Amino acid sequence: MHSVKPMRIIGSLAGIGGLVIAAAIAFAQPTIPKPPADRPSPPRQDGSNPRPGGGERGGERGGERGGEPGGERGAAPGAKASMKQMNGSLRRLEPQLADASKMEENLRLLGDAQRGSITARNAVPRGPWSDEADPQKKFAALVPYRKRLMAVQRKLLDIEADLMDGKVEQAKAGLKEVLKMKEEGHKEMGVDDDE
Repeated sequence: MHSVKPMRIIGSLAGIGGLVIAAAIAFAQPTIPKPPADRPSPPRQDGSNPRPGGGERGGERGGERGGEPGGERGAAPGAKASMKQMNGSLRRLEPQLADASKMEENLRLLGDAQRGSITARNAVPRGPWSDEADPQKKFAALVPYRKRLMAVQRKLLDIEADLMDGKVEQAKAGLKEVLKMKEEGHKEMGVDDDE
């Protein structure tokens, strides 16, 4: 039988004990509680508002579905903000789509456009259906809008797959289709193409 040296055991125990103490110190750090969202934060000593965006609750997006006055805090962006996100990403993507050195940025821009189309699809855009009291009529009026955005989402996914597969010409053709779909959708809804 071999003998275990007591110093080696003590050294191992000291190392484990040090880790336990370090973990305990890390978890014992004091945290600063955040005020509930329904109560305004107390003003800072300099009198400034501690919440970004100004106002009592600061930085809020309004809207029943976001982007409209009177909405819930943290609500998803409204249709207009989501469309701007999508359009901006497509505008930046178009001139550089074929540039292989910008592949990572192009995929990020496609992801941003996809995210914008999803949030836009789930929002209620302004239009005659906005004030419709009958939920069935409102739903029926929004079906073409939602289906158009679903088609855009599919096409954006196809463009992303084409880029990853090195099919740049197909990706460029797909982007032209998306831009045409955008133009047709905006014309159908009476939306300025810059929005």
